[in-house]
Amino acid sequence: MTMTLAELKQITKVDKLMIESHGCDLYTACVLIGSEEHTILTKEGKPLSTRNKLDMQSLFAKLPVEKTVLRHRSTFDEMIGHDDLKCDNQLEVPLGNSEFSNQVGDTKE
Repeated sequence: MTMTLAELKQITKVDKLMIESHGCDLYTACVLIGSEEHTILTKEGKPLSTRNKLDMQSLFAKLPVEKTVLRHRSTFDEMIGHDDLKCDNQLEVPLGNSEFSNQVGDTKE
């Protein structure tokens, strides 16, 4: 499922924010609300993305997020020809709601 950041601001509780790392310089976001995972989109309907993890965290700083994690999926299995359906090599690292993310400059929805 998907939702915009503006729609997310109307939600009273976000169980989990997953900041997804794509390589070392691109981040997208998903949220878990109840048992449903939602990809966050821009007003234009494209996945919300930033080039900096703190920029992404700052977009969610004032929202009621219970838990924040950095999610990464390794491309190693794909590179060596393993079937990625057999195992999930997803890694989730807990993140605190860093005060540094509140100090990041110009952020856009």
